[in-house]
Amino acid sequence: MSRIELVFARLTRRSRSEADVRLDGDTVHVVKGAPQILAGLVGQPYADIEADVTRLAAGGARVLAVASGTDGTLHLDGLIALADPPRADSAQLVKALGAQGVRVVMVTGDTEATARAVAERVGITGEVAPAGTITDTLGAETAERYGVYSAVLPEHKFALVKALQDAGHVVGMTGDGVNDAPALGQADIGVAVASATDVAKASASLVLTKAGLGEILMAIKGSRNIYQRMQTWTTAMITRKAAIPPFLALVLLVWGTFALTPLLIVLFMLLGDIATFALSKDNVVPSTRPDRWVVRSLVTTGLGFATLLFAASGAIFWVARYGFGLSVAQTQTAAYLWLVFAGGQTALYLARARGVFWAKPFPGKWLLWASAFDIAVAVGMANQGWLMHPLSVTWMASLLGVAIAYLVVGNTFRLVAAAMIRRVGSARAPRSTS
Repeated sequence: MSRIELVFARLTRRSRSEADVRLDGDTVHVVKGAPQILAGLVGQPYADIEADVTRLAAGGARVLAVASGTDGTLHLDGLIALADPPRADSAQLVKALGAQGVRVVMVTGDTEATARAVAERVGITGEVAPAGTITDTLGAETAERYGVYSAVLPEHKFALVKALQDAGHVVGMTGDGVNDAPALGQADIGVAVASATDVAKASASLVLTKAGLGEILMAIKGSRNIYQRMQTWTTAMITRKAAIPPFLALVLLVWGTFALTPLLIVLFMLLGDIATFALSKDNVVPSTRPDRWVVRSLVTTGLGFATLLFAASGAIFWVARYGFGLSVAQTQTAAYLWLVFAGGQTALYLARARGVFWAKPFPGKWLLWASAFDIAVAVGMANQGWLMHPLSVTWMASLLGVAIAYLVVGNTFRLVAAAMIRRVGSARAPRSTS
């Protein structure tokens, strides 16, 4: 029986690995690596094996060549096709990511033929970049052009991520090995798979806990849900902060009295926070495209709502105090109820609407329960005169009706403003030429 003993092994940076083995007393030098590299190493034209390499790679296999020899002379022994088939859910995942506006790019160390075959199998579209396309000076235009990159070295992944970021893209990178760590750290969202090395997991911002990449889709939808709720919260806060403090100051400066007592201010803040907290469980529809913060739009919308709320608040205070001759204490109760109805509740429902407020997605049950609780507590305390001067049911119903009218007017403002923004954007968009 032949005896084989490993003498040394070495992995080079030139797409091959080498080893010396002792076979029946003779030392044999063995080399494994890319067929093109080994063909040149043994002095054999690559054209002699190119057809076989192409045939094996066309099935999606990774093709390696093996050469061996003694006394410094090597000869090509053959080709090895390593089958690494995609997961059964890969094509479905790529399609689902595309539906979410996420462009999938394949980056692999395999040959161009292998990369092309795998990309077709899983549904990744785009040109296949020739080997050597990625360099340290890779430009943004070139990075955006291709959908599949083959014969990629570890350092190339970092350069590609950086080039796509320079082109203005938010880049997510998946990986599992130590060599992927620099690119995972550079990416906006580094995703380490469940079987990744500790170094890769430490470099990533998201670590998957289940086999495959299906959890990426869950993370995208979950984050977009959070974004929608944050957008609602931001708009509501701009509305409140830009309307209520100026209203309180206006009453004091113009009419020389306090619109709310300190106790009523505290009560309003407590009730308003209950409904605001419920936004974390509100029903939302995640965008089908990547979201970006458009601060100008949020501020414009919030200030528009705030202007309406400020004007209505001042008008209600004047009507209650001077139009109907309510006492200061009664007027303060009326102002408190109005702010609970409009500033605490209506502002939230205006902020959460992306179209008409009565369309889907309907408010979540926690938001509805929180609103009902706030209104019931405020009305009950005002009716019984707890911690404030009592107010008639007629006045409370009238204030609630005006708050609903504010909801309708504010929603109309939002729709008109959105239409104007779209019209201006269309007018500024460059016309295509043929």
